[in-house]
Amino acid sequence: MSVVETSVEVDAPRERVWKVVSDPTNMPALRGILEGKVETSLHPLDGDRTLLRQRVEYRFIGGPLGGLAARGVKLLGASVLLKRGVLAQKRQAESTS
Repeated sequence: MSVVETSVEVDAPRERVWKVVSDPTNMPALRGILEGKVETSLHPLDGDRTLLRQRVEYRFIGGPLGGLAARGVKLLGASVLLKRGVLAQKRQAESTS
């Protein structure tokens, strides 16, 4: 298993951030090539700010297609891909009223 972690400060209260990160439509469905576990934690900061942390344990499965996906992630960097997803969640939480 490979592990990648990231965190970001969100200008939104914990309850609003949780609504975004717990929404299953915000998780990509890579059925067949990726097996993993996502751990999300939310920590209150001053005011209505939240620290969002995500830790992902993953491995690629699925034969040749999984191998191709693994090479793509290695090329782009798993931490960059996770950060991109967390920043999208941040933008969504901050824009939700």
